Amino acid sequence: MEAQQGDGERWEDEKGPAPEKAAVDDSVAEKISWKMVVFDDLFPRLSANGGKLRCTRSRSVAVLSALYCSHVFSAWGDRMWQFLVALLLALLYPGSLLLPAVFGLVFAMLPALLGTVLGDFVDQNHRMRVVWISLLVQNTLVCACSVALAVLFGLNLDLCSDVPLYLFGILTAIVIVLGASANLATVVNTIAVEKDWVVVIADKNKDILASLNANMRRIDLICKLLAPAAAGAILQFTGPLTTTIVVASWNVVSFSAELGLIWLVYRWVPALAVKKLRKSAATETADEPLIEDAEEGEAEEGALGEGEEMKIFDEEKEKDKNTQVKIVKSQAGSATSHPTWCSRLLAPMLSLRYGWSTYWRQEIALAGVSMAVIYLTVLGFSGVTAGYFLTQGLPNSAIGAGQGVGAILGVAGTIAYPSIRRRIGTVRTGMFGISCQLGMLSLCLVAAVIPGERVENMAEGYFSAHCPADDVCDGLLPSPPPYLPSSLPSP
Repeated sequence: MEAQQGDGERWEDEKGPAPEKAAVDDSVAEKISWKMVVFDDLFPRLSANGGKLRCTRSRSVAVLSALYCSHVFSAWGDRMWQFLVALLLALLYPGSLLLPAVFGLVFAMLPALLGTVLGDFVDQNHRMRVVWISLLVQNTLVCACSVALAVLFGLNLDLCSDVPLYLFGILTAIVIVLGASANLATVVNTIAVEKDWVVVIADKNKDILASLNANMRRIDLICKLLAPAAAGAILQFTGPLTTTIVVASWNVVSFSAELGLIWLVYRWVPALAVKKLRKSAATETADEPLIEDAEEGEAEEGALGEGEEMKIFDEEKEKDKNTQVKIVKSQAGSATSHPTWCSRLLAPMLSLRYGWSTYWRQEIALAGVSMAVIYLTVLGFSGVTAGYFLTQGLPNSAIGAGQGVGAILGVAGTIAYPSIRRRIGTVRTGMFGISCQLGMLSLCLVAAVIPGERVENMAEGYFSAHCPADDVCDGLLPSPPPYLPSSLPSP
């Protein structure tokens, strides 16, 4: 009995602590595993040459950190500007939604009409050239638009002041055109980085591509959450003139930061220097092959070192290879390397024609149109919606915070997307997301059957300025709405 008791005690002493230690080790391992999963999702280990060779962990973190930081600067500036410009235009035209509505129309119409031209510019130029030109144009136009707004607010040139109507119209037209044109450069930069650079960096790995797309989208939504709230607070507590100065200063600083960070990504990923350039629609023929930026085999040979570790080009060797351009002439020999001025003028028109005809031949053409029709509503925080809230007396900070609530849900979607895609696939994930979106939007139909009171006088309402006599000397504060909230029609 004593021996058995002694054996039992020995088993408890020797064997007993073992399961407890194993449990501790398992919990620590689970924590470490969870942290590694999150880290791998944010900074997946990159590869090259179709996944045959892998990049070092430190180099992957450096490349993706530079990419993410560059996107933060870009997304923050875009979200802040898109939120502020509608509110500033509403302040220039008190009590009306006319200017925000016109700006929203031009803002969305230009990319729709010139989308194929923008795509051709991306396809026909080197990656780094596309990015730096788009960044330069975008930030320059936003700064110019901010200066025009600063002039309007600094001189109190709103519609209710004594300024000549033609001068007010010219300045507001300049603001709208510059702001909408800056959006074209934003579209070019978005196409280049999110649709081209990210694909090359992922190196045809679907899991890495899904993670990078989710992370880029997550950054955009976080900026959508924070930037409008910060911009609304600045506008609320400092006034429109100071806000325009802050926006202009931000674009000057962010341009240098964005360009420097994206240049580091370009230097650290040699595959980005390899691109097949497509000729314009005016000079392209069926017999002409594509123009190649550098020989792929030669670039890959210099991009990869011994074993499975990626090495960076020697500076002189990389410079030589990046400057090589291989132009394969047509066998027919009828094409010229320098198109005439007439063909250059016709190129955008031909691109529009070919682009739309190509789009309508796709199987997803009607599906794309149906998705676009959803955004014809005012259910999102667009410029018109923000301007309407402003006419109803909501503070700017509250409007920005409301937009941030929607961004929080969007961030949650980007977190859930990679795991859902791995479980049910990309197609089912897309169908699930679209179904949830339509389900949420269908709840808004309830507002259509809720009884509301009719507005008798619509001539002085949504699109007519409200200029009481006491507002003329009160600056550019939002004028009270010319109608009571209780008299608004149901949506």
